[in-house]
Amino acid sequence: MIHRDGLKIALSGRDDVLLEPILRLLLKYVTDPRFGELVCDVARLLIGEFISILYATDSNMPTEIYQPVIGQAPLIDSLFVRLHKKVMVELQFQAELQRTSGALSMIVSSSLASLPP
Repeated sequence: MIHRDGLKIALSGRDDVLLEPILRLLLKYVTDPRFGELVCDVARLLIGEFISILYATDSNMPTEIYQPVIGQAPLIDSLFVRLHKKVMVELQFQAELQRTSGALSMIVSSSLASLPP
């Protein structure tokens, strides 16, 4: 469904009542590696919609899938903000893990190189 652009179609046309459970599910599982790719794809789409609506300066921009909901339902807005913050914290954590992994790799490599043959 994702490869055929069906995800956007499946998620579009939802009001705040139908969008809330999706956002809550994303908040719960966005950092869970078991659901990584699917949850990340859905979160990327929804957060991208949220950011593009909030920061749009072009009045000729095509209507996004959640433009009628964002800014009208405080609960949905707060869930979007929480999801965005959680994703940003996770990205920072993943970057730190990459740096730590690189440092450990260098330590292991140098210790193996110093072993006698």
